Amino acid sequence: FYLAATRANEALTVSYLFSDASEAPSVFVDELISAAGREGLPVARKRIGPGQFVPPYEEIACPADAFGAAILAAFDDQVARSREVEAVRPRPPLAVVRRDHGQASAALRLDRATQSVHPTAAGLLGWVAKNRSQTLRRVSFGLTAVHRRWARGQPDAFDGRIDSPDLLKMLAERFPDKWIFSASELNIYAACGWQFFARYLLGLVPLVEPAAPLTPADRGVFCHAVLWRVMTTLARRTGRPVNLAGIEPDDLNAVLAEAVEYERKRLADRAIYSQLWEAQTRHWQRILADYLTDQRDESAEKDARSLYFELGFGLGGHPGDAIDSASRVEPVEISAGQYTIRLRGKIDRVDEIDAAGAPALLAVDYKTGRIPAGKEILEGLDLQLSLYAAALGAMFETQCAGGAYHDLRDRKHRYFATFKMPRVRGGDRLDYNEAFAAAMETVGRHVQSMREGGFDALPARQCPPWCPYRQICHYWPQRARRKEGGDE
Repeated sequence: FYLAATRANEALTVSYLFSDASEAPSVFVDELISAAGREGLPVARKRIGPGQFVPPYEEIACPADAFGAAILAAFDDQVARSREVEAVRPRPPLAVVRRDHGQASAALRLDRATQSVHPTAAGLLGWVAKNRSQTLRRVSFGLTAVHRRWARGQPDAFDGRIDSPDLLKMLAERFPDKWIFSASELNIYAACGWQFFARYLLGLVPLVEPAAPLTPADRGVFCHAVLWRVMTTLARRTGRPVNLAGIEPDDLNAVLAEAVEYERKRLADRAIYSQLWEAQTRHWQRILADYLTDQRDESAEKDARSLYFELGFGLGGHPGDAIDSASRVEPVEISAGQYTIRLRGKIDRVDEIDAAGAPALLAVDYKTGRIPAGKEILEGLDLQLSLYAAALGAMFETQCAGGAYHDLRDRKHRYFATFKMPRVRGGDRLDYNEAFAAAMETVGRHVQSMREGGFDALPARQCPPWCPYRQICHYWPQRARRKEGGDE
């Protein structure tokens, strides 16, 4: 690439494919543009639309050209009409030749008596059907798929819906009896059935490129491990439940520093640049220190106590030591609509609070990134807190008050609980018990849809452009609106 970019005499043209799934040039083109800018060289950007790469009829040189012209004439009325006018003129049979450096030599000449071709859509397609049937068959599959995917109506097999009787029988046998669900799996299905199908049924995994900085997943692992170590250390010293309000600030910061240092050394082999790793871990140490201080003040105000830390269920064993001793190896069984499903997962923290004068459990989930909006929770697009509440209810005989998301960076909370619910826009807060029951009904509908092959490539909310499975489903919002019966 360097040689090609530096050997241009006057101008260099670099092109790249633009599609819905890939809206940016490669890193090589980016670097080339940056280098040109540093050198003061002008860079002109131009977007070239799709073209019809079909030669004039008198210049058709190979069977591929004839096929392209036939398809163009069949689907472009203007072209077809103009060629039909020309067809009334006497014309010799189509000569298919090969061009070598500008000199034409005969490669294939159609039989004058049986294969003369008139430049009309019907004539060209007839020739292609007889002489290049495999090519026509292949393109017909693609044209049929495009037509079906853009047709109005309910999603079908061309939109990710499974309709094979044998496959439907297998799905009905698998869901829910032979499947152990996780909250993240059900959240993914609620957002996009196709992504669930590609990731968990087909087992498609996107390629992971090596990265020097901490990825969002790395940050989450680091913060969860640090907080688990902090809380379990305090539990050994003070007993359970842990009341952060009774911990001196200096003692709390000392325990945090020890936990950060332990995790920093344990995970250091995942970092490429030691100085960068050091800076990032110290940055998150400050964030976690602010979060714990905020939790200490909140515990004093609400008399909240932390009882379990990284409480697991259905994980098939204790992976390492970062899991609570009260965890269960077996999955929990919960009711979801007409089904009883098995659930596995790990709750970051379980607090004990006073709810209406009686002790109750509250599931707490740490978030290092964006926390779900209240609307997403109430509309069933995010089911994690509801599922965790159901899991706590199945594991313990104590009343469960719901759950909460904790934003570690901004120290904001999103509750789905008996004492605080997301507010409906322009209305009052919903009743927790009614909203929880509705969430479980939504889970049951998802399970029923899985049994029926409902893995539509039509996400329930805006499809993120970074989704790796978008390169397969070829999501297009205009097509989605046609499936939903909206405007074109």
